[in-house]
Amino acid sequence: MAPKAFPPVPDGPWPVGFQTLELAKGGRRVQGCVWYPAGARGGAPRAYFTQADAAAQAAASRARGAPEPDTALLTRLPSQARPDAPPAKGAFPLVVFNHGAGLGPLANVSLMESLASWGLVAACVGHAQESAALVWRDGSSTLIRPDLIAWMQTPPEARAPFLRILLAQEEAARRQALAAFMQADNGHLRTLSRLWAQDSLALVDGLFADGDDPPTEDLRGALDRKRLIYGGM
Repeated sequence: MAPKAFPPVPDGPWPVGFQTLELAKGGRRVQGCVWYPAGARGGAPRAYFTQADAAAQAAASRARGAPEPDTALLTRLPSQARPDAPPAKGAFPLVVFNHGAGLGPLANVSLMESLASWGLVAACVGHAQESAALVWRDGSSTLIRPDLIAWMQTPPEARAPFLRILLAQEEAARRQALAAFMQADNGHLRTLSRLWAQDSLALVDGLFADGDDPPTEDLRGALDRKRLIYGGM
């Protein structure tokens, strides 16, 4: 059996474009990595990680005492997204996606490309100082706070009710497990969740608002404002 391509090639009918959005709201700096259905396959695809992305990721790993990633591999891996490719004609649903704690908006490239290839605009939210590493258009980077990794971990006493939330079959059981989790968590993940919800709403405002900052006017015109989905890890 032939090995599958890695990273996986999107299996939808649309080519994929890529843009970034940067904004500041509520005292927080937010980055949006946006994948979308493109009108053509022209142009060179973006690398999975640029040299700047890989260097920032390695710096973030060093800051928290974790093994450094293979930056040469990250920059050799191809993506399927064409930077700033013209969006396809039409109006497409918007999916706003939050990466897992301690990761970053490029951690789910293959999933985002797949969604875009099937006719959705997929926007990953980057949270300054909480995403592992963000590289901005001016060449600067923001790394995760080294002390934040331990802070984001679910306390041991909260893990059992958290698992019951995931496994419960009935709504009443889920609500009971959620109440137990919130009490045991002492507000750690609750605080982070509120901040990330704030960032997600700010990104949507930035995508829909008129202005000179990317996304381009064509991409704004490709958003179906009546179909909005929030998801994440």
